Amino acid sequence: MATDRKPDTPYRRHTAELDAGAHMHAVPLAAAGHMILAGTLVAAVFGSDILFTWAFNLPLWLGPVREVAVDAARGWHDLMQTTGLADLHPALREAFQEFQFL
Repeated sequence: MATDRKPDTPYRRHTAELDAGAHMHAVPLAAAGHMILAGTLVAAVFGSDILFTWAFNLPLWLGPVREVAVDAARGWHDLMQTTGLADLHPALREAFQEFQFL
């Protein structure tokens, strides 16, 4: 069953359907920036204890920069503790670890 029209042959039609790159479109730079910003905010809200630990473990030779980072992280972590969002990350981690051992 040979045909003269090559796009209609079964092999060419199916390879065109399986080509995943043919239907992909690049995400605009603004949308990618919004996604990065949203991810950063989620990490800052739910990982405030990790942010504080990171700032506290900065090298001592950074001096005043380290002090500003520690003070800002401490204030942010205190704010997240008063709202109760800081407790969510350890609770989710513990629940996930318990789920892994099922």
